[in-house]
Amino acid sequence: MPIQELTVLNAAGSSRMTIIRPVIYLGLALSVVSFTVDNFVEPYSRMAVRKMIATAHADLLSSVVQENTFRKIADGLYVQVASRRNGGVLHGIFVADPRDPAYELVYYAREGAVDDSGSALVMKDGEVHRKLPDGNVSIIKFDSYAFDLTDMTKMAGQATIRAKDRDLPFLINP
Repeated sequence: MPIQELTVLNAAGSSRMTIIRPVIYLGLALSVVSFTVDNFVEPYSRMAVRKMIATAHADLLSSVVQENTFRKIADGLYVQVASRRNGGVLHGIFVADPRDPAYELVYYAREGAVDDSGSALVMKDGEVHRKLPDGNVSIIKFDSYAFDLTDMTKMAGQATIRAKDRDLPFLINP
C-alpha cells in the first residue's frame, strides 16, 4: 500500500489492524489448509497408491502377461501365453527359466492357471526341457506341474508403509 493511502486511512480514524486483519485471516486460512493437506489428504493418497501398487503386484501373471507376447517377469524369467479363457485359464503356456547357471529350463503346457494364493502357476499336459551346460537336453512330460511363483510374489499384496505415509492420528497414537 502506498504511503498516501496509509495516511488517508490514519486521517479517517482507522487503525492499522484494518489493513492487517485480512492478511492475518488469509494467512490463518492458508495455514489450516496446508496443515490439513500435509497431515490428512497426502498420507491418505500415499496409502491408497501403495495399496494399489501392491494389489497390482499380487496379480502378477494376469496383469503383466499378454497374449502372444514374451514378457520378462523377473530377471531371466520369460513367459508367453497363447490365449486366455474364462475363469483365469491360460492356453499355450511357454516359460523360459535360465536363472540357474547349472541348467536351463523351458516349460511348455497346453493349459494352466495361477492358483488362488498366487504362489504357483499350475500347468497341465506339457513338458519340461532341461538343458545342461554340456548341451545335453532331457525332456520330461507331465500331466500336471506347479511352477513356483513365490520368489516373485513373496512381497506382493503387502504394501510397504513408511512414517511419511501415515496420517497424524496414527502418528500420535500408533
